[in-house]
Amino acid sequence: WKSSTGNTGPVDSCAFILPAPLRGFALPEDLKSDQPQLIHATPRFVRPLEKSKKGLSFSVAFRLQTPHYFGVIVLFALKSPFDQRLITLLGYAGILPMAICLTFLETWWGLPLLKAYSLGIIAFLAGNWWTTALLQRTVSVRQLRQILLVSNTIVIAAVLTVTFLDSLALLVIALLFGLLLIGEHALAVFSLQPNYYRAMRGGVSALVIALHLTAFFLSP
Repeated sequence: WKSSTGNTGPVDSCAFILPAPLRGFALPEDLKSDQPQLIHATPRFVRPLEKSKKGLSFSVAFRLQTPHYFGVIVLFALKSPFDQRLITLLGYAGILPMAICLTFLETWWGLPLLKAYSLGIIAFLAGNWWTTALLQRTVSVRQLRQILLVSNTIVIAAVLTVTFLDSLALLVIALLFGLLLIGEHALAVFSLQPNYYRAMRGGVSALVIALHLTAFFLSP
């Protein structure tokens, strides 16, 4: 962003065009349209704009006022194709430790490490449920309570499974990964997930479940 004097940094007011729909944010009905909306707003803070060949990156919090709406909204620049590819790559790269454990399943460390790593991934995904729910302003108290309880239950089940079960834990862990994926498709709070992320989650989860089932049938 630039001020009227040409200096970069915080400004008194600005105008920008919102893509419609703005994925990831629940906008008031009067701001939703098939056409871009030109909105004038007063920013509360503006982080530096990073410009590169890969795209733009910025975040800004606005005190937004239109004829029918007044409030505060936080916007982030949409991810560039490079960011999407990186996130997808990191998602699939997370499978590699599981594949290595499967390769060395007959060693003394193969099965314990696979179980421990899977527990860490389940805890990470469940933590994302918390973040998504708490940042989604349209979530009702009932929905928030549902998401927090379900995610906690999945993590506790994973901890008990890894602690007290041997190879049978692989079946339960595969089930828990499936439940996490089903929850992200069934619960309304996840409806704003980007399509590329949903596709990545589906592909990664399918491979992870297949790896755990394979490990179960190959385990001694």
